[in-house]
Amino acid sequence: MELSILHFIQRFATPLLDNVFLAITVLGEPVAILVPILVIYYCYNKKMGLFLAFSSLTSQGVNAGIKALVGRGRPIGQPGVRSLRTQTAGGSSMPSGHTQGAVTLLYSIYKFVKQKSMLAVAVVIGVAVALSRLYLGLHWPTDVVAGFLLAMLVSEVCYRLFITTKRPWLLFTVAAAALFLLAWPTKGSAAFYKLTGAFVGLAAGAWFEDAAVRFTCETSLLKKLARVLLGALLLWLLDWGLSLVLPQTAVGGALRYGTMVFAAVGFIPLLFKKMRL
Repeated sequence: MELSILHFIQRFATPLLDNVFLAITVLGEPVAILVPILVIYYCYNKKMGLFLAFSSLTSQGVNAGIKALVGRGRPIGQPGVRSLRTQTAGGSSMPSGHTQGAVTLLYSIYKFVKQKSMLAVAVVIGVAVALSRLYLGLHWPTDVVAGFLLAMLVSEVCYRLFITTKRPWLLFTVAAAALFLLAWPTKGSAAFYKLTGAFVGLAAGAWFEDAAVRFTCETSLLKKLARVLLGALLLWLLDWGLSLVLPQTAVGGALRYGTMVFAAVGFIPLLFKKMRL
């Protein structure tokens, strides 16, 4: 049944649609999720930025855990299935990480701003990303449905947890501890170590920013643009530097992600304040 659905969708394949869906699928990739979070955190609403980081990282953890437990094979190589951009198809198939990532970000924004137009955007883009994964022959239909529903569930739970705490860094610390406990007994340990490091960095960065920085998002449009460009450049340079000095291991990945997130949340805002941006 699911294979027939993929065959049906790919019957309409054209070079133009290839390019359209290759562009749409990028909306579920890490950079497309990270950039809006940074823009919101640096320029619009710090609290909202922290919540989006929390929900997105939690969603990745849930996705990695289910992938490790289910271990479902992808449709790549199935008879009559044409697969494009296979480099984005890491790990097992269930649930779709691209679909879950995109919907988590957008639905979490909706939960925070409470605007129905944002809910519509979340649904439309989520469906588009889900369809792109089917058109590109990288997921089964039930994979993208599961990713979509899980994203909404995770966003709802994370929102309820986030709004009930006055110390977000403490919530992030608990999440880091939970992920660490899941890291070693699962086949997805490398992913869990990276996410554990990211949560440690998020907790430390949020604590440091609240204790020693306390920057405000209220500044001129030009300075907001400078924040985004400078922040992105510094993070890119840091990522490049860490990739040279840290080992390509699970622990090295955790240190890399933790350092990157701490810099993004705590240290770079300190630079903004010192530079009066």
